[in-house]
Amino acid sequence: MVRSAAGGEHRHLDGQRAGGSGRGGDEGAQASRGQIRRVISYVRNHLHEPLDVRTLADHAGLSRAHFTRVFSTSEGVSPAEYVFKLWMGHGITTIQDMNSLVPQDEETLDVILAAYAEVGVRVVFSIAVRDIAALDIAPFLPPDLPPQVAAIVGGKPGDAQADLAFVEAQIKRIDPLPARLHWALSPSGPQRCSTPLLEGIAGLSERYRLPVFTHVYETRAQLAKARSHYPAHGGSLVRYMADLGLLTARTTIAHSVYITDAEIADVARAGAGVVHNPISNLKLKNGVAPLLDLKRAGVNLALGCDNCSCSDCQNLFQAMKLYTLLAAGMDAEPTGVLAQDALVAATTGGARAVGLEGSIGDVRPGMLADLTLIDLSDLAYLPFNSAARQLVFAETGRAVHTVMVDGELVLEDGRLTRIDEHAFRHELEEVMQAVDRDYAQLVARQQPAIAFLLEANHNLTQAKLGPHRLVSEGE
Repeated sequence: MVRSAAGGEHRHLDGQRAGGSGRGGDEGAQASRGQIRRVISYVRNHLHEPLDVRTLADHAGLSRAHFTRVFSTSEGVSPAEYVFKLWMGHGITTIQDMNSLVPQDEETLDVILAAYAEVGVRVVFSIAVRDIAALDIAPFLPPDLPPQVAAIVGGKPGDAQADLAFVEAQIKRIDPLPARLHWALSPSGPQRCSTPLLEGIAGLSERYRLPVFTHVYETRAQLAKARSHYPAHGGSLVRYMADLGLLTARTTIAHSVYITDAEIADVARAGAGVVHNPISNLKLKNGVAPLLDLKRAGVNLALGCDNCSCSDCQNLFQAMKLYTLLAAGMDAEPTGVLAQDALVAATTGGARAVGLEGSIGDVRPGMLADLTLIDLSDLAYLPFNSAARQLVFAETGRAVHTVMVDGELVLEDGRLTRIDEHAFRHELEEVMQAVDRDYAQLVARQQPAIAFLLEANHNLTQAKLGPHRLVSEGE
């Protein structure tokens, strides 16, 4: 556990304090204030730009992943302050934030990190960088775009060396790290970064021993770009990363919907992992990742909820349930992805992904005191038969009673301990007036591009790419 802000001490489980006996399985339940609670530690991976501004992409039925830069979020609202209740109310103790604000600057960065510190959640924070301006779907846009539309979708190329210098400067500037803050690195996606930028990130990861998170094969557009732009690497984003030294045991790739069997083998061989985001993958019409193939290859699997703008909520219980059910829809074998596999992905799998394996994600002596207490008197647990199955298939977040981070109660009896929720709701109402105003301006500014992006999306759906990840493609 990282140092507490007050005393600078680490708080661990020792068998007589928050962790009880440290026993695993169903024996991990303990008595507290006359109620029986199940003790868990949830690690939630993959978040960026969590403010839901009802994007034009969603209204038009487009995949937000195709148009991230075009439909950007409003500035001025801290991610942590906006969704703190969603995280902790759903039992999340640790998040991985791939922060994608553009442009990046130290003042904004400090505001975001201060908000995380105020809320009390543990965060593995990365600054997402990219220097290739083209949208992933750009090759499918119609030719001869009107100048106004070309300006909207075109963007400006970034500066790889400037991005690398900024990231490293922040790592050095914020040292020693505040309590509950950990660094990571995030090239937005290999298809969005030049070779020098990716090699630079690989160098930083090696030098500072930091985990790396990046988007790979979230969409068919990314698959198409891999095949057309990287022939020297077998048309594979995974092999491209491997050839640049960026596919290591510290690497976790988000989504992997369109990954092939050969690439899965490459990921497993490197000891890299995958963050599965089932809700956003479905909502954005991207399909279902090959979960059983990844599991059988021994790839470390973690779970994410993605943005509020493409996933609507930060609820790992929903993600765990979908993880198992989607796998069940792909293979009738009863030994596929089970409830206990979902629990592993949400706890120790997540801890391994963020580089904190052996410190969080498990309940036993010596582990850091990040815990979620579940009230077993809730109807979801009556009668109580199986902690794993009932947590995954019956829990919604309603029975989350207490959340502890670094030995501190940050949610108790369902109420946040650090934040005045009434005052926050009032403040949010005021902030949303500015958000709604900005959004109205965004709608008008980006409207000319909608028809062309829809045409590009249609062109993409007609491309013969494989593998099949949508139900209709298998007919």
